[in-house]
Amino acid sequence: MKYMSDVVAKTKGFCKLTEGQTVVVFDTETTGFRASDDVVQFSGIKCRMANNKLTVLEGKDSILSIYIKARKPMPKDASAVNGITDELLAKKGLDNREAATLVYRFLHGHPIIGQNIPFDVRMVNGWFNHLKGNETQFVTLYNPPLVADTLPLARLKVKGKKGDKSHNLGNLAALAGVTVPEGLNFHNSLADVYATIGVWNWLIDQFDEDFKDIAETSREELKIYSGSLWEKYGKRRIYFKTNMEGKIFYDLVNQCYVPNLSGKTRLQADQIVKTIIG
Repeated sequence: MKYMSDVVAKTKGFCKLTEGQTVVVFDTETTGFRASDDVVQFSGIKCRMANNKLTVLEGKDSILSIYIKARKPMPKDASAVNGITDELLAKKGLDNREAATLVYRFLHGHPIIGQNIPFDVRMVNGWFNHLKGNETQFVTLYNPPLVADTLPLARLKVKGKKGDKSHNLGNLAALAGVTVPEGLNFHNSLADVYATIGVWNWLIDQFDEDFKDIAETSREELKIYSGSLWEKYGKRRIYFKTNMEGKIFYDLVNQCYVPNLSGKTRLQADQIVKTIIG
């Protein structure tokens, strides 16, 4: 019961803080399951969060889907799952540093959603980690400001045992009646992102009683009470204590608020930042 309340509370907090914001849904295909393995495909779609649900943003800049050259030949077992071959990567794959720069810029500063998203974040960080020696922007590994995962929500609503296929994305998409664009198959990361968006919206409907109040409460005025400086691993942030669930901070390195603030709330935050850093 505590697991359910924790999952729901975290997801509600995420929805409140991201209402009206741009959220990135992303997925990776890899050569294995270790952080030292290669990311060979990355796909992300920028969406607008409105009333707890996702709507894909229009425009060519809202989608990033790329193949990335692997450092070693594709393992046969991985290739059998995702259909990615050495020949495909030789033809379509981008150089690792070029691809990582595109991904970093696409993700940076945005809340994220994914299916078993901790895995993808770990793989992206492993990828950035082996590049960070020669490029300043990779000294600080990717650290998303807000994260939501469809998998724990699915485990609360879809019967099944851990390890079976009840909660895999293909099964959830089938239950939700979600289809992917023509020409894409599951385990292609772009197809999986489209499926995740549909599954998220379906899961929100399954939790209707738990989430029905968020549309109103998310309009509650955000109040900032205080701020505190945090410095570690090359990061410098001012975290704010607010009346909302979730974290809001000012990134002193990149000079931006996460999530974005505007109007009176930003003026209030600006004053706290000036007070702390002098």
